Amino acid sequence: RSLETAIRSQGQEAEADRADAGRLERLLAQASEKLLSAQASLASTRQQVAQQCTALAAEGARRKAAEAQQHAALAEMQRRIQADRQQRANEEEVLLGLERQ
Repeated sequence: RSLETAIRSQGQEAEADRADAGRLERLLAQASEKLLSAQASLASTRQQVAQQCTALAAEGARRKAAEAQQHAALAEMQRRIQADRQQRANEEEVLLGLERQ
């Protein structure tokens, strides 16, 4: 009798172990799916961030180029103004020289 009870008890334990193993396998499968989904989401986010960084870098380069162009144009205007002033000063000097004669 006790042998029968022990065999039945072991059978019940084995069945409970199989049920636990099945639940654990399902939980593991769910966790794996969630992990894969999270990895895909992370990859997508990383790609979006990389695209935004590229766009920001391009915009920064464009602005720097525009700023350099503006500085060059300003420097050219200043050079022309200085050249005009020098030209006027030279002309005034010539006129003064002519008036003295």
